[in-house]
Order: sequence, then structure tokens, then C-alpha cells
Amino acid sequence: MRILSICFLIGLFNANGFCQSTSTDITTEDIKCPVSDYAQCQNYLDSLLYNTTTEEHSIRGKIYEELGRLNYKVSKLVKSKSYFDSSYVLYVKSEKFLEAYEMGVLSIYSLADNGDIVSAEKKALELQEEITKHTPDNLEAGSLINNLLGNVYSMQRRHLEALEKRKKCLEIRESYLPDNSELIAYAYSNLSQTYRSIGQIDKAEEMMLSGFEILKKAVPDTDPGYLLELYNIGAFYYVINKNEEANKYFKTAFDTYVEKGDTLSTNYIYTVNGYSSGLRRVGDFQKSYEIAIKNPTLKLKTKIPTSVYLNQQFNLGKTAVGIPNLELANYHYETVAQDLIDFYTFNSQISTQENLIDETRGFIQFTTGLASFVNQNPNIKSKIPTLLNDLILLQKGLGLERESRLNKNLNASNNELFEQWKNKKIELNKKYTSASQDEVAQLEDEVQEIQKSLLISGIGEEISPNWIKTEDIQRAINEKDIAIEFTIANEVEYENFRQIPSKVYYAYITNKKETKILRLFKEEDIEKAFNSTERKNNYVNQLYAVADRGLVTRGDEINLFNLIIKPLQPYLEGIERIYYAPDGFLHRVNLGAIEIDDEVVLADEYQIYALGSTRKILENPIKQSISKEILLIGGIDFGVLPESSNTLRGATNATTWKNLKHTAKEVEEILEISKVNDFNNKVLDSNLATEKALYNYLSDNSPKIIHIATHGFFLNADRNSENIFSNISNPMMRSGLLLSNGNNGWNGNTDEDGYDNILTAAEIAELDLNGTELVILSACETGLGDISNLQGVFGLQRAFKIAGVKYIIMSLWKVPDRQTRQFMTSFYENYIDQNLNIREAFINTQREMKDRFFDPYSWAGFVLIE
Repeated sequence: MRILSICFLIGLFNANGFCQSTSTDITTEDIKCPVSDYAQCQNYLDSLLYNTTTEEHSIRGKIYEELGRLNYKVSKLVKSKSYFDSSYVLYVKSEKFLEAYEMGVLSIYSLADNGDIVSAEKKALELQEEITKHTPDNLEAGSLINNLLGNVYSMQRRHLEALEKRKKCLEIRESYLPDNSELIAYAYSNLSQTYRSIGQIDKAEEMMLSGFEILKKAVPDTDPGYLLELYNIGAFYYVINKNEEANKYFKTAFDTYVEKGDTLSTNYIYTVNGYSSGLRRVGDFQKSYEIAIKNPTLKLKTKIPTSVYLNQQFNLGKTAVGIPNLELANYHYETVAQDLIDFYTFNSQISTQENLIDETRGFIQFTTGLASFVNQNPNIKSKIPTLLNDLILLQKGLGLERESRLNKNLNASNNELFEQWKNKKIELNKKYTSASQDEVAQLEDEVQEIQKSLLISGIGEEISPNWIKTEDIQRAINEKDIAIEFTIANEVEYENFRQIPSKVYYAYITNKKETKILRLFKEEDIEKAFNSTERKNNYVNQLYAVADRGLVTRGDEINLFNLIIKPLQPYLEGIERIYYAPDGFLHRVNLGAIEIDDEVVLADEYQIYALGSTRKILENPIKQSISKEILLIGGIDFGVLPESSNTLRGATNATTWKNLKHTAKEVEEILEISKVNDFNNKVLDSNLATEKALYNYLSDNSPKIIHIATHGFFLNADRNSENIFSNISNPMMRSGLLLSNGNNGWNGNTDEDGYDNILTAAEIAELDLNGTELVILSACETGLGDISNLQGVFGLQRAFKIAGVKYIIMSLWKVPDRQTRQFMTSFYENYIDQNLNIREAFINTQREMKDRFFDPYSWAGFVLIE
């Protein structure tokens, strides 16, 4: 055996902390860290690895194994996976297959614990193939892989598949292990968890207690696994409201940890939380708080997982509410809010889009509970409103902003991984309407994997937005400005933070001096109106009106004034400018069009700016582009029978799209205005506005203005629909624009060049439009899409933002053809003839249209998105 340096053991380090050359013989059994400190242990193992010259793979494999276990224990999951992978390779070379399989399992757990469950399953199935290939009859290997797959499926909430694998694991273990083996006990415990997940509570209890009886014979009552099982049993009884039983097991585990002096482990923290929660459940709040607050890990935030620390503080807050000591509760809740900021600031930098959305769901539940606490206790001086607003500024629209930055970096670089990511997305977009669901799912996974690689490959700083705080917003606005962040989430009772099925909207209102939280209304109050399939004049006008002509205001009747504006009015005194960022159904509202009385709308009283996030206030004002290039698309021949005389620019139930006669006149009028002002014009109309022609033009151009007058659509997902676009789960493929001969593509066909002439949001997002200042979508419902809380609307507006466009004018309902033409002509006269900036031109146009057609349906359908 070759020589390994183990200078750590005999204290021989040079001045820089590196090992000197002293060495001695060492076996794999000696590769154990002699101290508990993470940094010293990492240094020791590194020194072994650095100085070894052995060619025996098992020794190096063992060092990598210990490095992996060390980093896994402290939740350094990327590093632990890398070490486990290296150990796996070396053990295979040594033909130590069982040791290799164990390393493979731990590598997969590192993936899963880091949130990448999809990759974890893929790797687990690959490991299963390896086991079948090399050791098909090895029972220990079979137990290992079935246990792993059971755990992975459980994480994915695929409980029936988890049940199958966990039954198989128990069967294998019982076939080769003694009856009192702790591995059999743990197999019973896993089965218990799965039975509980599928609602078989009696069976779950039977499995749990059977396993515990075996465990009591297998290990001493101070064993970490035994103590963890005590906690698991307590948690089981807590969930099914057998509180006395739960507290019995929690107390036994808690007392043992204290007696052992083992009060730094994560499992002890879980036990403290469980026992404290159990005592709180039976009303013993004072004792609950006394137990929780003595936990020394509260002082060691950096040495334990952030989420564990957060939950500990959260439980302390709930306990203080019950004492009751609301000032104390506020202290802990402020700590929770600050810890959430730290937690999401870190995780958001390396999360894929899907992970971001999942993380945001948990984030919203926490924040809504804290918001409820502040609302119900207005006399408490609290930092919570400001901290929660900081969190919203961090999270809202983060996925969109980050993907836009990725896209911009891609188009400005020759990075191979960037190119691979974009090409794979283009391939995916084509496959949605032609490939099987399995092929699409595989491509989606590949896109996610590449994006995650981009995020952790060292470019994170380039694509992460600057973290804006409320104090930054306050410095940027003046005394007569107000910034409002709207959010929606399940309602939460702050006393016990129990979720209520209904959802509630909140407004976070920031002025120059402070932030306030205002509870607005339940989602059910607004949902019925926006679920209407008829977004026509009577529906729109009633929704936006505050009073019928000649009648007094409607009191408590549900309309947008009563839901949104009336609660906000006390905060609007002395205000001239409103910046707001919508969420949920408010993405479908033109706030400025809501009537204050039968002659005045909100936009008459205030300057109103809709933003993806109020952090946009801090962005430098967009300078008017010196380019004078405009792309005009309209007067399109969709390949239909003669057009009707009063067609709406969109109809989601259409099987054939009719030509829009006013779009040709609209383009002609804009063309005349632009020519007088020396614009360079490119017109695609009739049969020339094909998808191929558009791609060819935009591949070399990013004009100042793109104006598209056509049919637009947004479809709800419907697996039973005959329409190929409705069948697609990706919302960016269910929103789009019709181009020349689009009826052909609408019915599942392509032209001779392979294009369907349906320009979807997913395809738009792949364009490079970083030089485009303004896109105008003169079509129906182009502002709609699937809504994800705090992540915005997944549709055309998101697509153009990802592509790099600065401003977008788009529609919220099925706008009339003639009025749309008049709106657009008026806008260009303000924007080009009068040389107003985009904001001013849009506001002037809306006022002119309101004077001409007071009913909101005729003038308020278009909104400006920044």
C-alpha cells in the first residue's frame, strides 16, 4: 500500500496551513475525521487527498466518501454530490459495487434535497439499471435501490408508486436480515408514512408501531435513529389530532436529547418544534415558549439550515401570540421576515423557473400570515410591512427578469451553453404541436437542466437583478407619489397560521415615509366577473362603472371601484402619481379606467403607471431611441371567406379566422404619419405577413416600433379540446398571433416551408428584440395568459419582455375593430407628430378616446406595460 500524509493527526502544518511532507501508512478504516469542526475536518480530508499517491482506488474512494458525507451533513449539496460521484467511480473501479451503489444513492439524495427531484428520479432509474446489470441477485443492492425510489417517488407525491417500492424494500430486507434489524424497522416506518399520505391512517399506525417495536430491540434508546423515530411518531399523532399521544413521544425524545447534551443536531431542532407545537395545541403556551426559547441553536443561525431556523422563529411567534404577548410575537415575526429575505435571495439565484414558482407558493403563505398579524394588530409598531414589501420586491417577476437577462446575454455572446439552451428551446417549441407528450416532457427536462447549469456555472451575477429594497423605492419617489404592490394568496389565520381555502388580495402601499399593508378582498368577489366568456361592452362597462346613469352609487355591490379604489382612497389623499404592480386577476384590470363617479375615472385624477414590479421605478428612464424604423403588420389574409363588417380582433372559440378590414386602413394611416416624420417603414400585409418573412426580417433587425394588427388569442388548457393549442400544457404555447394563411396552421397544417403561421408567445420569447422600444399588439386579449402568483402573466406580454422590448401596448378584452383603428391612429399622432414620449402619448390617447367614447369597453381595453 502506498503512503498517505496524515499530518493533521500529528500536528505538522506549515505557515499557510498546508500539510508538510511527513507521512505514514494508512488504511481505509483510518480515514475518519478526528474532530467535529467542519472547516478543520474539510482541511484534514483535503490534505489526505492532496498528498496521497496511492493507486488503490478504494482508498481514494473512501476519502471522497467522507468528504461527501461531511458536506451533506452541513447541507453543502452541490459539493457533496460531486464528492459522492467521484467516490462512486473509484469504488466501481475497485469492483466494490455495494459501496459504489451507496455513493450513487447519496449523490441522488444530494440532488433531491437541492430541489431537483426530476433529475433525482432519472439518476435513480439509471442506478437501478446498473444494479440489475452488475449485481442482479444481490439482496442488499435490491433493498438499497427500492428504498431510494420509494423516497424519490414520495418526494414527488407519487404515493402509489412509492408504496410499491417501499413494500418491495421491506420484503427484501425481511428475506435476508434478522428479525430485529433496524433496517427492517425503518422500512416499516417508511411504509407508515406512505399509508398516511394516501389516507389509510389505521394501516399507517399499524406499520409505524410495528416498526417501532423492532427498533426498540435493535438499538439503544439514545440512538439518533431511535430518537428520530420518536419524533416521527409524535408528528404522526399530532397530524391526526391525538395531541396527548403526540406530546408523550415528543417529550421522551426531547428529554433524552437534553440528558445526552445533544442539542445542536437538526433532529433535536425538529423535536423542539414538534414538542413546542404539541404543547401549544393543548393550550400550554407558556411552557411551549420556555422550551422553544432555550434552544441554543437560535444563536447559531449560520450553522444550521436557514429553513429550520426560520420555522423555529415562526413557532416562537405563534406561541407568543397565545401567551398572549403580541410585542414578543412581533419580534419573532420580524426575524422570520428577515430570514425569508436571506433564504430567497440565495435560492432565487440558482432556481429554475419551475423551482421559482414552487418556492414562491411557500413564500406567499408565510407572508400572508404575517400580513394578517399586522392587519389585526395595527397598534403594534412593526417592521413587518417594510420587510414583506422587500420580499415582494425580491420575488415578483423575478423569473421573467432573469430569463430576459439570460436571453439578452445569449444574443450578445458566443457561449456554447447559451446556444445549446436556446436551440433546445426552439426545438421544444416546434415539438409541442407535432410530438408525443413523452417527447415533449423529455425536451422540457433537458431545457430545465441546461438552464440550471447556466445558473450555477458562474454567470449568476450577470443575470441576477439588483436586489431592490423598500428604502430604495422611498428615495426614488417624491412626496406626491405612491407605489403599490398587489399580491394574492390563501388566507391565513395569524393566531395559528392555518390556511383558509379562500384566497385574499393585499395591497402593500409605500409612500415617502412608510409602508402599510391593506387587506382588500377575497378572490371569489372578483373571480366570477373575470371568468365570463363574454368580454363585451355590457360586461366591461358594468365592471368598471361606479354608478348607473342617474342613480346613486351602488354601495356594497361588487365592482372594481368598491373592490380596489374605495379601500385605497384614504391612502391617495395628496397623491398625484400612482405606480402599481398587479397580481392575480388584477393583471386583467385597467386601473385608470375605473370610474370614481359618473363623469370621472381614476386616470383623470392621477398619473397611473402599470409595472411588472415597483422596483422598475429605480431603473434609469428609457431614452427615446434614435432609430426611426417601424415594422407594420396588418391587412392580413388569413385564408378565409370574405370578412364580416364588425369583427372583433380575437375569438378563442374560432375554427376559422376572418379577415379584419380595418387593420389594413389602420396600417395605411400609421404609414402616412410615419412617412411625414421620415420613418423607415417595413410593411408585411395580405399574403406577405408569413412567419418565415417575419423571422427573416427580425433576424437582422430590431426596429424601434413593431406594430401588429391581427387576431390574437389566449386559450385555457383543455386536454379534451380538438384544438391542438388548447391541448398543450405550456401557457406560452396557448397564447399567440395569427399571420398570413394562419387558418391553415390553426387546423394543424404547415406551409411548404414548415411554418404554421401561428406566432406563439413561446416563439416570440426566442427573438432578439433588445433594440425595440415599443411593441403594439393591435389585437384582442393580447394581455391575457395563465397567471402565476408573483411571477406574472405567462403569455404575449411576458414573451416580448423576455425578447427585450421596453414598452408594450396590448389589450385586455375583445376590442372592437373600428375603435381600435381610431385608438392607434390617435396614439401615433401623439407619439410621432407631437413628439411625446410613450407614457405621455398613451395617456393623451386614452383621454381623447374617453372623451369620444366614455364607456370603458370602447377606450380602456388597451394598457401600457413597462
